[in-house]
Amino acid sequence: LMITFRNSLKDGVFPLCWKGTSITSIQNKNDKWSVSNYRPISLFPICNKLLEKFIYSDLYNYYLSTNNILKPLWFSHW
Repeated sequence: LMITFRNSLKDGVFPLCWKGTSITSIQNKNDKWSVSNYRPISLFPICNKLLEKFIYSDLYNYYLSTNNILKPLWFSHW
């Protein structure tokens, strides 16, 4: 997967098979027969989430931290 991730970032191409999603519904309230008690959620392939973590890790650890772009926030008295 790491090779695929690196090639995807290097080439600027996101694998087509990872672009699909599945939509399902989750029950919000007790009455399972009422359509208004459900909400839709999207289920993406796990590779999407792994690639997102990989990009975050590279971006944060190797670019933002190295170049001191992100500085700690010091909050004063609210």
